[in-house]
Amino acid sequence: MTRAEFLHALLAPLPAQIDQDPAGHAPARPEEFGAVYAAYLGGRCGRAHVLRAAAACRMQRELPCDIRELVAAE
Repeated sequence: MTRAEFLHALLAPLPAQIDQDPAGHAPARPEEFGAVYAAYLGGRCGRAHVLRAAAACRMQRELPCDIRELVAAE
């Protein structure tokens, strides 16, 4: 599986969740999303954590470009 395929599979449901702020979470910064994503890659958190971080950031405008392009391709 290529990096692009992995990210695409991970974030495929993101567009449907993009406008939903998780209850009780303050908007996160892109750096916080990066930290959550790194923790996911290291096996220290699950996919749900990544999606919550993405939704909290309203990531369409704040995702790193390579991930944003994958999400936009949906």
